[in-house]
Amino acid sequence: MVLVLADNIPDDTPRTKPFKRLKGFLVSEQKSVFDGDLPANRWSELLHAVSDNMDQQANSVRI
Repeated sequence: MVLVLADNIPDDTPRTKPFKRLKGFLVSEQKSVFDGDLPANRWSELLHAVSDNMDQQANSVRI
């Protein structure tokens, strides 16, 4: 669901960059699941990783 929303954000939206970063992170994690690096039943860990990534991105943007 998040990937679909990130794809539908227009390029002129000021918040496009964080969503594209999130999309990139999710795509890399999804590839890990399909490659067998991360068991598919560990979605809670994936969600925590996404949350941590969003927190790091928010902290790096703050001045």
